[in-house]
Amino acid sequence: MHRSNLIGGTLALVLALSLQPLLTMPASATTALPYCSASIDTGLVTCAVTENGLRAALQPATASPTSAPIAATTTYVLGRLYDDANRTGAYFEITASGPCDTSPDVDWELSSLPTVWNDRASSFQGYSNCELRVYENTAFGGLSYGAYAFTDYVGDPMNDRTSSVRFY
Repeated sequence: MHRSNLIGGTLALVLALSLQPLLTMPASATTALPYCSASIDTGLVTCAVTENGLRAALQPATASPTSAPIAATTTYVLGRLYDDANRTGAYFEITASGPCDTSPDVDWELSSLPTVWNDRASSFQGYSNCELRVYENTAFGGLSYGAYAFTDYVGDPMNDRTSSVRFY
């Protein structure tokens, strides 16, 4: 099992270049960034105002002609939590260095969502052979919903209350 706690001291929030205009806005305006991606392996969280901005921010750095080549790595999208029902609206994407397997045990987990995505999810989609179970509290406490490959609505008791997630 692989664990990650994004609220701890390892949290790094990287803002895409498209966010520059938001940096002068009040702090409350920057806490609702629509599209984010988090790596369970590194703890790095990247957010952008648009989906295209997020994709651009996640592009690997290119090596300069005088530097050593950058090693290729494979990243798997494990799942996405969506702001709205029916897997629509902004999303929080969780990635890792490997997919989920077919056994019923926990393959990956995120014990706390970053503040920008805490208590926002209304639906979710699993990828890379993963099913998700979402939890009301950090460290997998409180109410839970799942494990499912996808859901169009987490239900009224869990709507906008997800604080941690496990991947099976």
